[in-house]
Amino acid sequence: MLTAASISYLASFVALAASRGLTHYFRTHFLDQTFKNAYHANAFDLMLLVPYFVVLVLLASYGVHRYILVYLYFKNNK
Repeated sequence: MLTAASISYLASFVALAASRGLTHYFRTHFLDQTFKNAYHANAFDLMLLVPYFVVLVLLASYGVHRYILVYLYFKNNK
């Protein structure tokens, strides 16, 4: 299902591709090296990100488990 934002983004992409071409679009959006060396991960960042993603995966698995329980409830409701 397309939202208004995705339709707007798609329309702007088509308009840009028609005016300057696809190669210009990909060169400016995906091959731009402006901020290539602006950030380097360090130990502090990893100490924050690793537990964050571990908790994120645990909470996501808990949510999937709840969806499975609701599905099984409605499937076996008698």
